[in-house]
Amino acid sequence: MTTSLVTKKEPTQPTMTERKLAGLIKRQPNKISYILQIEKLWESYALNRTDESRDKLLNSLKFCIHQKAEAWERKWKNKRLYKEDFQTIFYETAWKLCDDYSHYQEFYFYETLCLAFKRRGIDLTRKLRTKQGRFEVNALPLLEETSQYLPDKRVDIENDVLNRDLIERVLTDESLTEQERGLLQVIYDNPDSSNRDIAILAGLNHHHQVTRSLTKIKGKLNYLFL
Repeated sequence: MTTSLVTKKEPTQPTMTERKLAGLIKRQPNKISYILQIEKLWESYALNRTDESRDKLLNSLKFCIHQKAEAWERKWKNKRLYKEDFQTIFYETAWKLCDDYSHYQEFYFYETLCLAFKRRGIDLTRKLRTKQGRFEVNALPLLEETSQYLPDKRVDIENDVLNRDLIERVLTDESLTEQERGLLQVIYDNPDSSNRDIAILAGLNHHHQVTRSLTKIKGKLNYLFL
């Protein structure tokens, strides 16, 4: 008499992709399709790193960015913070995350971006309470990005940024064009103005030019914190 041996199959563990999707279904049941669409656009950008694929990804986030900027404006308009101010930092955040995000993170690109928007919004409302604070947020590299380059971690970075000599060095830096220098002076002289007002005062055609100019300026001024 022969006895047949039945081999039991070990239960397979879900893959990282499966666990990530399961988490998304629990967290965002009404946005699954949109979030996965954004993820595919990011994957396309990550594959070839072209300006065209990045612009396509950012364009798909335009409605989200504007919607969240308007929500922040409703909370802070009485403090003279407008949607253009939030749109500026949200676009910068989205641009940066295009390169910093990894598919192997727990949350999808869109979810990670929304968390980053919240942090940047909190930072903006905290910093925009003084004249120097307004200047710092718009014209200088982000504190969290520059702090790693300081040899002494005990240095008070914010006091350094607010230092009058440092601001003078920024405003007279030879690497800046006259237009860029003028823009920084307008920002410093008008700490409570929106980007729309700053563009008018600086002679720019559109408030988006303020965002683009400040991105270039930040790259030029990084050496001040090395």
